[in-house]
Amino acid sequence: MPYLNSVSPLLFNPETLQKLFVAADRGMPVCCQAAPQVGATGPVTVAGTLVVAAAETLAGLVLAELRRPGTPFVSGTVPFVMDMRYGTVTAGGPDGVRFLMAMGQLCRRWGLPSVGMTFGGDSKDADEQAAAEVAWYGLGAVLAGIDMIFDAGCIEGGLLFSPELLVIADEFVGASRRLVRPLEVSEETIALDVIRAVGPGNVFLGEAHTLKHFRELWSPRVLSWEGRQPWEEAGSKTLRERARERVFHVWETHRPEPLAEDVVEAMRAVIERRRANPPS
Repeated sequence: MPYLNSVSPLLFNPETLQKLFVAADRGMPVCCQAAPQVGATGPVTVAGTLVVAAAETLAGLVLAELRRPGTPFVSGTVPFVMDMRYGTVTAGGPDGVRFLMAMGQLCRRWGLPSVGMTFGGDSKDADEQAAAEVAWYGLGAVLAGIDMIFDAGCIEGGLLFSPELLVIADEFVGASRRLVRPLEVSEETIALDVIRAVGPGNVFLGEAHTLKHFRELWSPRVLSWEGRQPWEEAGSKTLRERARERVFHVWETHRPEPLAEDVVEAMRAVIERRRANPPS
């Protein structure tokens, strides 16, 4: 899917338009995402920058529809905010998350799938700040119903990538998705018969109902939930140390499923056709 950015405020350069039209001509889905920076290439108010992002998004949509009606179109925003103290651009913060969530709501109103940059942060390392940013930047995107995300595991506003933070982000992605899953309410989950059988003052550990359902509860892979003694016996490892161990475990053990041979041959055919007929 081609990824395009308008040039905020309120511009499309010729190269971006050419990519948009090429994608539309071929019936390809296109992601045309506005990325005005609150306080720099957009007004210093989130609502004002949202107007700029909305105008750029709708302009791209109109151009795609004029070129080829029905072109699949995805939009959203990169929630950058200018830090006036340092002249730097941050990847989120509470105002950036509000911007991302509001843009997601606009996309839903327009009937467009939305994309957003999240599950990363502004920290310069995979440290405590990075983990905190991943957790609440990402939860904001999940609560807003953003359809697709990118930059998970990125630090320094997307300039660098951290494998350790990607593992931490994966943990919080799972937790965030679990958080917004509706509760199943049924005779089985309400468990009135079990409650009556156990009665006041007793515990549910030995019940068949517990054995049947306890694995349905969410549990982490890198967060520490064990008691202090086993944690100390395992080396008193920090979250980053446990994440790094998982990174190396994945590198050493993961074996991606190969593509089917007919798929590989079809891809090679596309490449050979392009080599034989290079674009002018």
